[in-house]
Amino acid sequence: MSDYKKDLSLEEMEAAVGGTLNQSRLDSEFLCNLGLMSKKYSQVELQNNWSSCSAAINAGWAKAGITVVPDQAANNQYFYNGSQITWERAKALACDAAGK
Repeated sequence: MSDYKKDLSLEEMEAAVGGTLNQSRLDSEFLCNLGLMSKKYSQVELQNNWSSCSAAINAGWAKAGITVVPDQAANNQYFYNGSQITWERAKALACDAAGK
């Protein structure tokens, strides 16, 4: 085995992490663009600080009246008025709530 060590860039680390952390990353980006969150999270940040990052993302969705059950290993679940909705429907409702 080689002793070669390469430091990975943030982009390379995010590509290696993959998985459904990407969905939460996209949520944070989307919610920031709407003004419902103040910070976008990378997949690496989500992996290393899941509890605090997912709580911030949940708070962003809550501003639009949406409850999220986040998951690192499966698709997030989105609820509105007690009923499960799709991610696309959640995004549409968030746009309406943000006036965009």
